[in-house]
Amino acid sequence: MIIEVKVIVNASKNEVVGFEQDLFGNKTLKIKVNAVPQNGKANDALIRLLATYFNISKGDITIIKGITSRTKLIKITK
Repeated sequence: MIIEVKVIVNASKNEVVGFEQDLFGNKTLKIKVNAVPQNGKANDALIRLLATYFNISKGDITIIKGITSRTKLIKITK
């Protein structure tokens, strides 16, 4: 499964906000993480949160696009 994720960093808490839909019908999962976007800390927090949310291993989650962007494509392999 591949999902598009919009990450908000430096949030007060880690949380999955929910899906947003744009004018073209594309859905994006909005996620808040309390980590800073330095040295991959926000990406690590994102992967940990998604693993908990989907009840899967962190190794089953890969960022395939947008490693330095707020909008990312995430591949979940389980």
